[in-house]
Amino acid sequence: MLFKIDPVPFQAAVKAAEATLQGAKDQLNNATNKKAALTPRIELAKKRVEQFTALATAGAGKRADLEQAQSDLGNLQSEFLAADATESQARAQIAKSEADLIDRKFDLDGTTYLAPANGRVANLALQPGVRATQFATMPVMSFIQEDDPWLLAFYRQNELRYVEPGDEAEIFMKVYPGRIIKCKVDSILWATAQGQMPISGNLGAFGNQPALAVAPEQRIAVRLLTDGRDKGVFLAAGARGGGAIYTNNIEAIQILRRVIVRIQSKFDWFVIKHLSALFGGH
Repeated sequence: MLFKIDPVPFQAAVKAAEATLQGAKDQLNNATNKKAALTPRIELAKKRVEQFTALATAGAGKRADLEQAQSDLGNLQSEFLAADATESQARAQIAKSEADLIDRKFDLDGTTYLAPANGRVANLALQPGVRATQFATMPVMSFIQEDDPWLLAFYRQNELRYVEPGDEAEIFMKVYPGRIIKCKVDSILWATAQGQMPISGNLGAFGNQPALAVAPEQRIAVRLLTDGRDKGVFLAAGARGGGAIYTNNIEAIQILRRVIVRIQSKFDWFVIKHLSALFGGH
């Protein structure tokens, strides 16, 4: 768990949604029971209307009794229609209340923020009692994932013409002087900021425009994954180093390149400081 916000208002919202849902279910139950109770009474009223109609037709019954039976039947049918309408409204309310309850529970579950992977928190801006913002442009912390670390190696465009995913690579990091870390090429990020155009109401300017003429060539990033026994090596976020990718072309000079990589890694043992940083005084 990274952090948890106050769940009290969200718990109250869940209870309110549950109460609304239960009220709609009770209303549906009452309307259904009322319809069930009215059904035999309506059937009996229909039979009485038929009987009084037959008696009135034969001249053996009173017209007033027939009219009263018809009135009773009409009242019962009106009550049945009202109960049926109430039942339909209750079903619609139940569907809405269930959706509201799901939404309230989702908000309540969102009060607990869990880490997406194994890692650590950096740049923490939260303290107990501080309001957590919901805007993505105002993050409350930085999360650094530690599982399956990967690196970005930057190359010029013409240096990547033979690079393929799966190629072997060796790198050295300043934090590990003299150590060669085995890697393999995962992918090449064939996109840079120079390939992005801003969306606006203005037409794009091309050709010999000063802004494009002076734009420096941006390097292409290659994503590397640590491999072999170095798969679990700790790589600090933002750490830098050097290295090489070994393709299937010009393999004859790879031995020389491996030697150069190892020599370069040795120089990281030296920490050179200015003399002014070593001596002090008045």
